[in-house]
Amino acid sequence: MPFVSTPRLRVHYEEAGAGPEAFVFVHGNFASWRWWKPVLDKLPAGWRGIAPDLRGCGETGDGPEAARASFAIPELSADLGSFVDALDLGAVHLVGHSLGGAVALQYALQQQARVRSLTLVAPAPPTGLSALREGTSTAARFLRRIDPDHRPSLAALQSSYRMHRALGTNRWILRRALAEMMPSAALDGAAAEALLADASRLSSDAVVGFLEALHRWNVEAELPGLRVPTVILWGEKDTLVPRAGLDKMAQLLPAAELVVWPDTGHSPQLERPDEFIALLASSRRGLLARRLRMLLGRAKRWYGAAL
Repeated sequence: MPFVSTPRLRVHYEEAGAGPEAFVFVHGNFASWRWWKPVLDKLPAGWRGIAPDLRGCGETGDGPEAARASFAIPELSADLGSFVDALDLGAVHLVGHSLGGAVALQYALQQQARVRSLTLVAPAPPTGLSALREGTSTAARFLRRIDPDHRPSLAALQSSYRMHRALGTNRWILRRALAEMMPSAALDGAAAEALLADASRLSSDAVVGFLEALHRWNVEAELPGLRVPTVILWGEKDTLVPRAGLDKMAQLLPAAELVVWPDTGHSPQLERPDEFIALLASSRRGLLARRLRMLLGRAKRWYGAAL
């Protein structure tokens, strides 16, 4: 169980493989590094995979800023930067899932030179919570009932979740939610229980903090400036993230493509790990071609403006 101490906090992470290709995997809400275990277990030769626990999740914590910093997406991105620095990883292939997709996107926007490629797996759309409230899903309806700008509403949510956690009833709620998020996953009992245990240990502070973080996060206007080759992956059975926001994200990003998997929910890396690794490998092989297309497009725009 490796840890690394950064100026911001003490980060727990798991690692697999070795080689020049460094992939950093960022998990989502109510999660931990374990959401990447099927991928870490199947890494191709020459790949190094590193999966940290985010602030407030898993075993991460107890650093100089762990207690006083917020759960805002820029803060989580800064945590990620400190982690990458502490391991001296340099430029990495960055992969983010759900909330972790927002963190990965934020990091890529701020540190383009340090991201070789970006893979966003069922990510929070770039307009944050407002996009997640759209649609008719249970998750959307629940999110529409909460006003993150209304402090009494947040206090009630925090108090309610704290009670459920103390009574252990949060495990029943989370068990149902996790099953809906990964409808085609073939996890054994021990793996499923480990994911549930990690989800149920999330504190009420983190539950509310991550909700507020997505509410206050909107980077849509910044997307046209991101030149990092990007793949956005979405499953047709995803009940949490609506497709519309990801379609728009793919249109605004100059070097992005949206990949849609049928019969897949909110957790493609758990539901189809072999195909997920194949997607990463394909994206890596196409990296040079995409960069050349970007340069050619930039040259054409410059030439057209010069005429």
